[in-house]
Amino acid sequence: MRAPAERRATVGAFLCQVNFALLVGAWEMDMDDGEIRFRTSVDLQGDALTEATIARAVIHNHDVMLTWLPALLDVVSGAQTPQAAYQAGR
Repeated sequence: MRAPAERRATVGAFLCQVNFALLVGAWEMDMDDGEIRFRTSVDLQGDALTEATIARAVIHNHDVMLTWLPALLDVVSGAQTPQAAYQAGR
């Protein structure tokens, strides 16, 4: 997804607010082209990568999308302010 140029500052403010509430992962936006993505990682600390580890990461990402993507789309489109969208996503 890409935020239009005129909405990038507003979308960026929303993403910062959401990121502050997240314990794992972060939303990112390229301010030049408006591309938005969610980044996460798994710290294995020398352990083997297991199916359970991958499942936890996938489930977390899925939960983040279910929680925040509708609010993000509203901010990108201008349907809601960052503050209203954040409250709706909580």
